[in-house]
Amino acid sequence: MKRNNRRRGMTLMELLISGLIMALIGTGIYNMIRASYDSQNRIINQNTSIARSRQAVDDWVDQLRGAANVTQADNTSVTLVNNAGQSIKFWKSGTNILRTINSLPSAGQIVVRDVNTLDLTYWTWSGTAWISTKTPSNVATIGGLHITASVAMGNTSRQVVSDVKIRQRRLKQDP
Repeated sequence: MKRNNRRRGMTLMELLISGLIMALIGTGIYNMIRASYDSQNRIINQNTSIARSRQAVDDWVDQLRGAANVTQADNTSVTLVNNAGQSIKFWKSGTNILRTINSLPSAGQIVVRDVNTLDLTYWTWSGTAWISTKTPSNVATIGGLHITASVAMGNTSRQVVSDVKIRQRRLKQDP
């Protein structure tokens, strides 16, 4: 009969090596899961900033589209009169876009927060051609408006661009 001198089981060195390999694999899995959650948070911030700014700009565009008259215009503010005779002003103050209706509230109601930049470009009719300008000299000739706003959310900044034709303006040619 043969005698088996080999012991069954693992040596200390084998246990240490297998423990080290498991620790490396566990650390890799943890870092992968953490990175995916960080990416998800960045994407949520991006989507939130885009949705929030788009909703506010769309509301603004809807009110401009139906404006009966534009009474004041420059590169960061516009005042319009709607069909109900209400005077509505939109402007950028600090990092917010504000709105008043018939000058109430006097300090303005915040429509959009965390606005880095706001740029308004007006399309005016010169009598022979459409001209783009930041500060129209005659608000009665404004037929369209191009809005560009950069809105921040967390570490993410997104640009929202919108164009609007003022429907109730009947000028020579459509913008």
